[in-house]
Amino acid sequence: MDDIESRPCDVNNISASAVTAKPELGAPLDAAPATWTPAEETAVRRKVDVTVIPMLMATFFAFQLDRANIGNALTDNFLHDVGITQDWLNVGQQLLAAGLILLEIPSNMVLYSIGPRIWITCQIIICILEAGFIPAGLYMLSQWYTESELSKRFATFYAGLILGQAVSGLLAYAILHLRGIGGLAGWQWLFLLEGIFTVLVGVLFGCFFPGTPSHPTTLTGLRYFSEREIFVLLQRKHLDGSCKDQHNKRIKFRIVMKSLANGKAWLHILASLCNAIPTSALAAYGPTIIGSFGFDALGANAMASVAQWISLVLTLTAGYIADRTGKRGLLVLVGAMMQMVFAITFRCLPDRSNAATKFGIMTMVLANCHWWTSVNASWLSIHTPSAQERSITLALLTMAINGSLLVGAQLFRSDDLPHYHRGWSIISGVLAFGFVCVTCLLVAYAVGDRRKRNNAGLSHVDEANRESKKSNGQSSQPRNGSRRRLYNV
Repeated sequence: MDDIESRPCDVNNISASAVTAKPELGAPLDAAPATWTPAEETAVRRKVDVTVIPMLMATFFAFQLDRANIGNALTDNFLHDVGITQDWLNVGQQLLAAGLILLEIPSNMVLYSIGPRIWITCQIIICILEAGFIPAGLYMLSQWYTESELSKRFATFYAGLILGQAVSGLLAYAILHLRGIGGLAGWQWLFLLEGIFTVLVGVLFGCFFPGTPSHPTTLTGLRYFSEREIFVLLQRKHLDGSCKDQHNKRIKFRIVMKSLANGKAWLHILASLCNAIPTSALAAYGPTIIGSFGFDALGANAMASVAQWISLVLTLTAGYIADRTGKRGLLVLVGAMMQMVFAITFRCLPDRSNAATKFGIMTMVLANCHWWTSVNASWLSIHTPSAQERSITLALLTMAINGSLLVGAQLFRSDDLPHYHRGWSIISGVLAFGFVCVTCLLVAYAVGDRRKRNNAGLSHVDEANRESKKSNGQSSQPRNGSRRRLYNV
């Protein structure tokens, strides 16, 4: 992950508050040398990569494994065993989504105060705190890395989700064959074994995760970083300008309202919502739909994992390209377009198409469900000016993803069997709207960027005029209305 060019830094360029706020930063800044070398920064960043990233990936892996195994259970007579209909299962999924939506912003406000480490640990053990997991992970990464490094790390974090989906199909294929052992159904073994694994990961995460750069000690008292390394991590964040306001542990109401009034953020959120609606539906019914093509029901779980392995490669590649080129918007546009095109293609297939064709296109639909989501999240994060606003906007983004279940849970209904024509028509329309949202977002940022460049040019002209007026003894104060806002693009 060492693709970002390091630079020597001088703390003399840092604001006085950044240097003197030692109680909040938790490091003896005045005792450390004032500069660091590119090699030193690279070494520190690599150390973060091998400590923070693997633990967050492991928790996301366990989180997804435990949360999404209902789709695998459906292939093992789950509905018949528990005595419910497909439509009642959909209602249950909607109730889950409603709880997640209601708790998302309160959850993120709490995790901002107590720290994501404790919140994630509790969440991974007690499912009622599930609402805070994804924004907590994204927020945690934004504390360790600079803006130019986030896309790849967000992608790696989301790779834990995709890896969980890819492995879940293979594990389900093996575990579901335990039906009858110990008097348990295959899906009961699935929930039991994967639940135990999730609790174990949560306990280990709580014991060994290093927290944040300002509080880099684990709950068990371990320290992975020296004071010099913490100094480098904190000061490069200050120079990057991406850690302002992190010393304030309370999120004020005006910050919440400001976040809610951010129009560009809502376009990011709508794009993610349009992506997540079909994704949530296919997560539950993907293996079942593949089995309906004529394949073995349990084997369909393993076949569904093929798309997730492709998605894993696409996710990591997209994160690398995003950080390398900075073209996050273009990548999101390509991802939205590919997901839309393959979904429309599947909807237009004749009902009598052979199983191989259906499986191939279905695989591409599933493969394009996740990889651009992480790029969109990092795109939003780097355009959010403060840590407090970032915490809220990422919570809103996650609310949209969780809220997708309210719609996605009802896309595949029993009265639309066996081909789900209505469901696929809705999916195609939703993805088309998401593509429009991403296009509008690109235009909005392009307009803002042009204004910023124009204003920067005008500021140079104004400065020259002021210097000229000074030399002539005239006032250098600009007249009312001459100031222009510089857009953060």
